[in-house]
Amino acid sequence: MKQTNKLLTIVTCTYNRQEKLRKLFNSLIEQELFNFEWLIIDDCSNDNTEQLVRKWQKNKEFCILYHKMQKNGGKYKALNYAFGLINTPLFLIIDSDDYLVKGGTTIISNAWNKYKDKNIGSIIMEHGNTGINDPMLKIRDNGHIDYRYYYMLRNHIIGDYADVFVTSCVCKFRFPEFENENFMSEQPLYYWLSKRYKSVFLSEIITIGEYLDTGLSKNLRELEIKNWQCTLYESNLFLGSDTPLWYRLKKGVLYDFIVIKKRKNIFNYISRASNKWILIISFLPATLYACFKYRGQR
Repeated sequence: MKQTNKLLTIVTCTYNRQEKLRKLFNSLIEQELFNFEWLIIDDCSNDNTEQLVRKWQKNKEFCILYHKMQKNGGKYKALNYAFGLINTPLFLIIDSDDYLVKGGTTIISNAWNKYKDKNIGSIIMEHGNTGINDPMLKIRDNGHIDYRYYYMLRNHIIGDYADVFVTSCVCKFRFPEFENENFMSEQPLYYWLSKRYKSVFLSEIITIGEYLDTGLSKNLRELEIKNWQCTLYESNLFLGSDTPLWYRLKKGVLYDFIVIKKRKNIFNYISRASNKWILIISFLPATLYACFKYRGQR
């Protein structure tokens, strides 16, 4: 791919979201600093996404790179494809139903100039819900540098941030891909990065969005059951001794629950996990959860 002198790649994975993409495009065209490219990975949409993007590619302010997947595989597979196409020092993943705040690229550029010599793997900022003064998850330790995964668990922080990744730190990462499964969260990426690099936390909103009824954030448990191999892989990552006990137990219950729900051989799957004792301890609560939550279903 042709080299670029831009600082940032904005990565958007989309599937049949042409109307939602308009708001994101409008936020990009209104930026003050056009030091970025927009990389769109179309996960085999069957609406008019391609025609719309081809029209937008005529804009003179910034470059839009469009790639269409041959088969719908989900966001995590689209991200794997995108990681091989990024040629800028930084990248930011923005979902098709979110948008960038005005002056967002300037905020990112200023933050990078300030912290690029700190050997960080990412810059973590806030994701707003209904406006720039309403972050979904407030960052209270502005300028704090720490390992993302461990810092958030240590402080019992669960929620969404806006992560600007340093490309050279992430370029070797790939999500494992499972046939006919299209959902895996981005937690394996955060975990992988946190074992290698620290991140800087900045109390400033750069992206805005809301959870849609059709989005992946809804009906999470059903998605985890449907994409059970992805769920087991992800849960197993967090069973090790580097993870706080309370979170290991939480993931252990989820792991056992999925095995029970999918009617797999529980002994087989416990034996292949990274922490058998956690899964043994979690088995009873997972069984009770499965019985009460899905009682009457077959």
